[in-house]
Amino acid sequence: MCASVNETLFAMDNTIDKWDNACRLCSEEKNEMLPIFGDEGLQRRVAQKLRACLPVLVYNTDPLPKQICQFCAARLDDAYEFREYCLNVYRNMHAMLFKYRQLESVQIFLDAMKNSPDPCQVCRSYNLL
Repeated sequence: MCASVNETLFAMDNTIDKWDNACRLCSEEKNEMLPIFGDEGLQRRVAQKLRACLPVLVYNTDPLPKQICQFCAARLDDAYEFREYCLNVYRNMHAMLFKYRQLESVQIFLDAMKNSPDPCQVCRSYNLL
C-alpha cells in the first residue's frame, strides 16, 4: 500500500509546485504515473471510476495532481470492478424480489424501500421499486 501522507509533499512551502509529480490519491511521487486525462487515463475511464468509487471529483482545470500512480490505478480498477459486481448482484436480487412481489414479506420490504427517506438509487434507476 502507498505510504501515508507524504510529509515533505505537503510542507507549507512550494506545495502546489510539487503536485505536478504526485499521485492524486496517495501523494507519492513514482516513476510510472497514469495521467488521468491522458489517452490511457481516458480509455480506462479513471475520472469516472474516481467519482463512482470515492468522494473525489477530478477536473482537468483544478489545481490538484492530474495523475495517479500505477499502484493506486490498480486499486481503483479493483474497487470499481468490485463495485460493478456488487451492483449487478444487487440488481439481480431486486429483480428476483420484484417477480415475487405478491408475497407479503417481499411487498413489505419493497414498500419500505420505496417509502424510505434514503431510497435505493440503484432500484430507482432500474425501476425495481
